[in-house]
Amino acid sequence: MTIEFLAVLVAAFSGAGIGMILRWLSRRRLPRWIVPALAASAMLGTAIFNEYNWFPRLRAGVPAGVVIAEAPASRAPWRPWSYVWPLVEEAWLVDQRQSRRHPEVGHLVITEVWRFARWQGSRQMLVAFDCQAARRVEVREGVRFTDDGTLEGGEWVSVPADDPVLRAACDGG
Repeated sequence: MTIEFLAVLVAAFSGAGIGMILRWLSRRRLPRWIVPALAASAMLGTAIFNEYNWFPRLRAGVPAGVVIAEAPASRAPWRPWSYVWPLVEEAWLVDQRQSRRHPEVGHLVITEVWRFARWQGSRQMLVAFDCQAARRVEVREGVRFTDDGTLEGGEWVSVPADDPVLRAACDGG
């Protein structure tokens, strides 16, 4: 976030500098407001670029064996351009390298799931999926599975059968 703030400041100074040079080249025929207008335009352009560029950077850094299960695009009235070019603000990743199936109950899969969201910290979770019943539970302290696959200390949450995170965990586990 600090680097992005610095990038916006550099863009503002660059835009203002270009405005000043254009005024000088035009022998002050251009109006004075061109300087702050170019500074503001450069700041807005840099901020928009950073908003759209975070997900491709995340995607480029995903190692083999980790699947981007879901990355929904969003639109917002305060970003009218997002109706033309939707913006990805969060991504759910499933680490299929860490997936483990229950030895006695093959439809239970435990794996690492990450949630990355723009302007929020990332979250790493250990999640158990019941591929047959389309449900999941976050494995925390006090949650354990018995030898027959029964859950103790947690509560299953039903998810749609076509949930992308469930499918990525079950198909890759």
